[in-house]
Amino acid sequence: MKKNKITRKRLRNNYYPEKRKGQEKQDLQTFYKTLKKYNYKKTISIDETSIYLNMTLTYGRSKSGTRVIKKTTKYPFKKYNLIVAIAYN
Repeated sequence: MKKNKITRKRLRNNYYPEKRKGQEKQDLQTFYKTLKKYNYKKTISIDETSIYLNMTLTYGRSKSGTRVIKKTTKYPFKKYNLIVAIAYN
């Protein structure tokens, strides 16, 4: 293995759904046809997401040869649900 420079790495799974030829165009036409029936000025968009109290980036920078450590006193797993609504006006 070392001679051929082969290393052991973590496997990542990706999902690729089967495509139906011509179905995407028909689905879009149906979607836009039903969308034209509604008045967008009366539409309210609602989005729900969850945020963590101690949300930070997963990568950091430090000097070569040292580890990146972020010190905190807050409990990192405190989670809140955030609901946001956006109206036309």
